[in-house]
Amino acid sequence: MANTATPVQVTYLQLISKDEKEQKVEGLKIKAQEANLEVSRSIMNLKADIASKTSQLLAVQRQIPYSVSTEYAVTKELTELNAKLAFAEEIKATRFADAQI
Repeated sequence: MANTATPVQVTYLQLISKDEKEQKVEGLKIKAQEANLEVSRSIMNLKADIASKTSQLLAVQRQIPYSVSTEYAVTKELTELNAKLAFAEEIKATRFADAQI
């Protein structure tokens, strides 16, 4: 059975009595969450690009006539995409560890 918590009702006086620092912190939390979502989007796009580039590499390896320069270029691009993915995942794990929704 799901535990559905009822949101706490806040009075108007409580809302307007928040100081600027509290309001700014709440705004910054939202910005951090948005940035976290953007990083997640980038990671998803990189994974899709890697899958596509892997398929392209397999096709290049089977192509007739074979071209070593084409395979080198695709392999280099795939290596770069994997490096970008590793970097993005590291950034997400460290820099956005406290920006979860």
